[in-house]
Amino acid sequence: MATNNLPTTSTQRDQTNKYFNNYFKETPSVSSSLNDAFITFFEELTGNRTTAMVLAGSIITTAQQQNLDLQDILKKFKALEKTKVDAYLTMLLNLNRVGTSLLGIVNSPPTNKYVSRAIRV
Repeated sequence: MATNNLPTTSTQRDQTNKYFNNYFKETPSVSSSLNDAFITFFEELTGNRTTAMVLAGSIITTAQQQNLDLQDILKKFKALEKTKVDAYLTMLLNLNRVGTSLLGIVNSPPTNKYVSRAIRV
């Protein structure tokens, strides 16, 4: 058995795993000015740079996966009132999520009256 081509240290194994975990995913690319515009918008909104970077990255990834124009999305965010940004952000991020794990949606099915009557509180 040939052992000279196998990773021998944990660092080598980690690098190999990291490489192949992302092998079939293409790295999204966006202009630095557009990325900075998103980060600046969300930093002004939230007051936290880390939060702004995470939100910007999530929106850019979602927009690229859905083939949406990032310039249009940024314009829509800037045109919204501050109270409406949460709803638009939730809707946008839900575009890539599975229907059973949507953000900001509460699904409480109605309970049968006979079942609720039998449950002691």
